[in-house]
Amino acid sequence: MKKRNLIGFTAIAGSMVSSAAMAAVDVSAQVDTMIADGTSVITAIGIGMFTLAGVTVVFKWGKAQFF
Repeated sequence: MKKRNLIGFTAIAGSMVSSAAMAAVDVSAQVDTMIADGTSVITAIGIGMFTLAGVTVVFKWGKAQFF
């Protein structure tokens, strides 16, 4: 099988699996909560971004200590 065909097959198979998994999840209650209280959603996103930035800085610092 050619590599190009394998990549296409993998993408299609992954799409089918994720579509089946998403169909079984009901997120309407969470979406309603996010729509009703947007401030908490924005705050949570901000905290997540700052946390990711902090982890990245610590990771880079740790990497610099070894190399």
